[in-house]
Amino acid sequence: MAVAAIASIAALVLGVVWLGVPDLNPFGAAGAAPASSLVGAVAGRTAAALGAVLTGASGLLLAVLLLTGRATFGGGRVTVLAASIAALAAATLGSMLIVAFTGYLFGFAAVLAGVVTVLLLLQRRPRVGILLIIALVALVMIAALLGVPVTAPLDFAGMLGTTLWESGGLLLVAAVALAATFSWAAVAAVSLHVSTAAARAERWLVVHRIAVTVAAALAPVPYALVRATWLTPWPLFGPSAAELETTPVIRVTGLIIGSGAVAAAILTLGLILPWGRTLPRWIPGVGGRPVPIAAAAVPGFAAAGILLTSAAPTLLSTFAVQEVGEAILSNLLLPFWFWGPALAAAVWAYVGWRTNPSLASGDPRWNSRSSRDGRGLRHSSSSVVRLCQMSNATVAAFSASPVASSSISLSCRSTEPFPSKLKR
Repeated sequence: MAVAAIASIAALVLGVVWLGVPDLNPFGAAGAAPASSLVGAVAGRTAAALGAVLTGASGLLLAVLLLTGRATFGGGRVTVLAASIAALAAATLGSMLIVAFTGYLFGFAAVLAGVVTVLLLLQRRPRVGILLIIALVALVMIAALLGVPVTAPLDFAGMLGTTLWESGGLLLVAAVALAATFSWAAVAAVSLHVSTAAARAERWLVVHRIAVTVAAALAPVPYALVRATWLTPWPLFGPSAAELETTPVIRVTGLIIGSGAVAAAILTLGLILPWGRTLPRWIPGVGGRPVPIAAAAVPGFAAAGILLTSAAPTLLSTFAVQEVGEAILSNLLLPFWFWGPALAAAVWAYVGWRTNPSLASGDPRWNSRSSRDGRGLRHSSSSVVRLCQMSNATVAAFSASPVASSSISLSCRSTEPFPSKLKR
């Protein structure tokens, strides 16, 4: 709860400041550039400021009620209110810039991780490593033939660092948006976990986890394929071949983000593949050990939250500045509207599967009757509480306060697991 309360205070302060000094508000009028939030793009700066004030005030009020015991977890009202505050925070403070910054950082990290992986495999699995080295050398040669200098990745890193430094204010707003959205989503998860609806949803997701996860993994593939064409003389959906030739850093930027899309697809498939449960043996020191659930769930939920936060602003911005056909195509190449919910469902299925493997085997205790009368909650409670704790860990990753993290986790553990009418 502490993170939710702090994030609400931050949102309230932002809103008040924006009302007093409108020029500090990065969310402009309708149809503004990708910096616009959903509320800011539709209704303008003042509405965005008022939305931030409403988010902060309502969140702070609910936090006080929960912390003082005047409201309790497990009630439908708390679930609805917490989910509404999370949605309002995303609509008011979320923007395309959140997913853009994340894409740049994750893409660059994916390239570095890929190089390290190839070197490790070359040492510990030579046959696989040699094949990957050949592929990597071929990729570098193709890039060199296209005029990409060896220093281009360093140029990209410098450009990224400069951009992040100059965007400090926007990054602050993004941090508040993510903290408020994630923390109140976690509160909603705490309150929701006592419901039979959550039990049935979890069982369905675990049973269909392969299809759900594959769908989530396929979401970034179109973007990766399009960016791969930038290695040919016929680049699609980007600058012309001549412009890419004269400005190599643009080509490198596209390829790095495309690499991030490939890495995202591979990591998502890990939710259903063996190495998603047991670390590969070629990893030094930890190979062969079980994968901690948090190691997959925390970044997975964080990524899903970022995608969901950016989905509506992306849809609105693309349709505002592009022709209808181009906007539809853009949102099929980068389907945040689909990718976010699909990834969240895949991670939830993973958490349920790892916590209660019997869900995937058609355990008869999970038939519809037991779900209706509440007995199925005995099997879902631990996994949904774990889901709550994973959400809390995700929030803590964006919080500087270790106390905040522990206080929310305590709320997950101390929440009444079943409504009294379902107790036997």
